[in-house]
Amino acid sequence: MVGSRSCAACDEINDTNAKFCRKCGADLTETSYQWAAGGGFDVWWMLGGVAVMFGVQTGAGILLGLMGISRLGTLPLVLIALVAFALGGFLVGRFSKGKTILEPAVSAVIAVALAMFVKGHFNLLAIVIGGILPFLAALAGGWLGEKAQGTI
Repeated sequence: MVGSRSCAACDEINDTNAKFCRKCGADLTETSYQWAAGGGFDVWWMLGGVAVMFGVQTGAGILLGLMGISRLGTLPLVLIALVAFALGGFLVGRFSKGKTILEPAVSAVIAVALAMFVKGHFNLLAIVIGGILPFLAALAGGWLGEKAQGTI
């Protein structure tokens, strides 16, 4: 096709003058196109991911408290939290435009730090140790979300 370019998000061939991808709706303006094509980190999806992760984490905590599951011990709580982070990562990966796999993972670490700050247990070592598994869970969830979206 003469005068065409592929979408950085889904590889659909679009007219050179198109502002949005006709298949996935991704923004094709030069600035956003260059950002996506360069594999740049999308701060807006990371911030949205923080809201999603913090919301999922808080909702899971409230639900577990209401169900009385907190008496079962630490391991079930950790497993449920990891599922919540993977779900949050999936949601960000699935509904974002373009490839946003790292954004939900970083969001998970920030959400953990925010939760620790709110609870009054904020220290750097706890964030580093407590952020590794949520990071990995959200990274896996983001990858699955992108896979479901068809961008990878």
